[in-house]
Amino acid sequence: MENKQSQQVSQSIKERQAAIDYTSDEDLAKIRRKQQHSVGVPIDQEWAIISEFAVRFGWDAYKEFRNDELQLDEMMVLIQGARKLETKHTFDTAQAVFIGTLSAKQKNPSKTFDKMTKQLIKSMKVKD
Repeated sequence: MENKQSQQVSQSIKERQAAIDYTSDEDLAKIRRKQQHSVGVPIDQEWAIISEFAVRFGWDAYKEFRNDELQLDEMMVLIQGARKLETKHTFDTAQAVFIGTLSAKQKNPSKTFDKMTKQLIKSMKVKD
């Protein structure tokens, strides 16, 4: 299977190279000029953080920050909290994929799945 994938990648590379070979020098120059201009305008770290805040929390949150209704410290705590939650979600997803993949390869997938998720299920229960 791996050999088939490498053959497909190799074929794809050959096809792209063939397309480049048939492209005129003038068209290649146009493509290169467009790529140079499409990189965008560099922004400083402050604007990158403000942009991240706006993307994560919306336009109204950005306006509150811009209008000094939200302090920088609060904004940074919210961003860091969102980053941690995103990282936890990514880890949980990876763990679920791992458990599912490993279970599927076992003789008794359901039993393996139940065994591997037992601790997760216990941690989700709400105490009375």
